[in-house]
Amino acid sequence: TQPEENSNAHSPRKSVTEFSVEWRGVSIDTFSVEYWHQNQGAISPSDVSQVILTWWKHVENAKVFSTPYLYAAMGASDYNAQLHLPETLDAFSLSQRYLYPDPFRGVIARYTHPEFEEAILDIAVYPMLSALTQASDVSVKAELKKAVDTANEVAKTRAMEVTMQQLFTPVESAFLPNAGVMAEMFAESETGESLFASIYVFQIEDKFVKFSTTFPARISDPLVQAAFPQLQVPPESALMKEIRRALK
Repeated sequence: TQPEENSNAHSPRKSVTEFSVEWRGVSIDTFSVEYWHQNQGAISPSDVSQVILTWWKHVENAKVFSTPYLYAAMGASDYNAQLHLPETLDAFSLSQRYLYPDPFRGVIARYTHPEFEEAILDIAVYPMLSALTQASDVSVKAELKKAVDTANEVAKTRAMEVTMQQLFTPVESAFLPNAGVMAEMFAESETGESLFASIYVFQIEDKFVKFSTTFPARISDPLVQAAFPQLQVPPESALMKEIRRALK
């Protein structure tokens, strides 16, 4: 806050307060508040409250702390308008779609089964954080390995022994220019608790598209294939173009 001088000591004085909201060091919103102070320019707690309240009204009106605002301010992909997903996949239906409050994590959509509560299929779509010069098969294998490592860690925390039934198995589709890869896992605890996990990773445009299911691949495979004709991802965003230019 910077008070401005006035030639008359008994007249109100004006201060200008600038608020800045940043995400990872990048400014996504700035807002200035001009305020005239009474009492010979002395700043009272009431004055401070009014200044902050004026800024907060701007924040609420502009939805500065909302996820869509962050994506737009950063020049990230518009997943709400440009990501098209199937509403149903066989008996599974889209039950939830969540936009992460981080443009580098993108969106995840959950599909559930009307009869089997534990049967879940997730589709995650998020940008590749690398230059697009790397071969697609190398990128998707590296991303699949991350997902498998995470699944292994989860199984360990539950004292479950993991058996890899498939790893880096190629998956092709007539609707995709490049093949993806998949992994199939089975985990079991000493108490008899068992879990299946099938994970698929593909590159579409500059995005990773990851399918994760809680059932065997023989059930997952046709569902994944059925998704592609109805799946459309956003084009490369201004944010990722700038990042990739810096990586060259």
